[in-house]
Amino acid sequence: MLATALLLPGWSMAEQTVQVCDVSITAAPQSAASAASASNSGIRLVSTNPSYDVGCASKQSACLVSDQLTVTPKLKNAAGTDLQTQPIQRVCLHLIPAGKSGATTAEEQRNWRWVRQDVSGELVQPVTLNLAAIVRRWLDDAQAKDQLSKNASAKQLVQVSVVTATTTKASNGVSTTTENLIPYEVELDLTSLWQDGTLPLMIESADCSPCALGTTVELKIPQLATWMAATKTPQEKLTLFIDGVRMAGLEPAVNKADGSVQFQLKRHLASAKDLDAAWTNALPSVLKNSSISFALGDDKSALTKEVVKLGAFGLSDTAKVVCGIAMLGGVLAVLWFARKRMFLRDAYDIPDYPWTSEHRPFSLGRSQMAWWTLVVLLSAAVIFWRTGDAWSINLTALTLMGIGGATLLGSVSQGPPSRLTKLMDDYRTALAKSPPPMSDIDLLKAQLKSKNWLQDVLSEYGDDATAVHRLQNVLFTVVFGAVFVWLACSEGSMPELPAAILGLLGISGGVYVGYKWRT
Repeated sequence: MLATALLLPGWSMAEQTVQVCDVSITAAPQSAASAASASNSGIRLVSTNPSYDVGCASKQSACLVSDQLTVTPKLKNAAGTDLQTQPIQRVCLHLIPAGKSGATTAEEQRNWRWVRQDVSGELVQPVTLNLAAIVRRWLDDAQAKDQLSKNASAKQLVQVSVVTATTTKASNGVSTTTENLIPYEVELDLTSLWQDGTLPLMIESADCSPCALGTTVELKIPQLATWMAATKTPQEKLTLFIDGVRMAGLEPAVNKADGSVQFQLKRHLASAKDLDAAWTNALPSVLKNSSISFALGDDKSALTKEVVKLGAFGLSDTAKVVCGIAMLGGVLAVLWFARKRMFLRDAYDIPDYPWTSEHRPFSLGRSQMAWWTLVVLLSAAVIFWRTGDAWSINLTALTLMGIGGATLLGSVSQGPPSRLTKLMDDYRTALAKSPPPMSDIDLLKAQLKSKNWLQDVLSEYGDDATAVHRLQNVLFTVVFGAVFVWLACSEGSMPELPAAILGLLGISGGVYVGYKWRT
């Protein structure tokens, strides 16, 4: 079997070795004209040849994957003259890259597949090829399958090359066999492969800079329009998957011209009830890892392989620095105001007592309300810092704020507690005496004056002993508030605390208010 130098259209001028019809051919620099007119032994590329009919049994405009491809020798031409058709040695099929006609580069020539060899006889019967088996062999190669998924169209050109042999005898009695490669092109309809998932959608790239709630992620899928047409999938059924979680409710914006689909990463949508729960499931994984994986699916499952986008989820580095400084400044401002101003201290008025803001004892009710306000705001700020979600307040956060407000309202609704009222009366009585007993007055002042925040909120007026109901309220408030902030940081969303926990906090606040009225 002989081989020769041949320049196929579109080949580069560099020397390349490719596998064509199971024959190694070295393509050396040579003009297309000289290749077409070459008369030396070897494989010749012939643009047209009427000696064979190539087609499919279905008689459709394109061959179906389930068709039988036939190569039928013509015994006579249109004028009725006998044709000297040469015996077929073999038939090869090559899937031509989309948008091109005929074999081109050495890289593309790798997809040639030997199909049939040594077809002999009088050529009375046509050569029949099972396209389904041939396509299956193409798709057995994972790399070829990926390339086909990225580049194939719904109807793909296939080059059918018929290899024949001509034997000539020289005057010296030496026989020379020349192989002839006769190319035809048929159109293969790949719709069934897209429909049954044999050809999967392939995401070429995913981009969102940065990836955060409120931004847009764009998936590049070269064959999106082809797949949608073949499977008759409506645009509204396309769904984004993030780290394996289906983000139902995100509306796709499809550009079929460039094969792209965009999703705006929203969270709180009234029209998508399950979307918030989907983000709750996806964010812990997204925030834990340094990369994010995206996939495209329908309303049931993912349809594409996942493609990874490197980079952490959340705001840009500059925005994170600004947000972090703002959070730290806010916390420090709250602590300063709590020490220097009245908003955490009791506001009861005692006539003739030289009150200053620093003299007034700290209030447990006011402290609890301020604590839950700080917890919710700090959690919201951290969530925004990590995910870009500026509207993360949920019903649990509102309930906690309500518990804090109700505790404060209950603690001040009945006026000063009885223990404080008695101390105030004793103070006024001591001042009215003549001469005033200064030792008693100083003792009463010490009992009315603030000691420190912890002692003030844990004890009753005039009593240094820790009150159990106050201690319980402080412990529950601080512990569950800290857990709330930690969950918000780790999960990237406002936690949903169980109803039992919320009930426990409400009962603890109610017990504190009840004891305060009684004492």
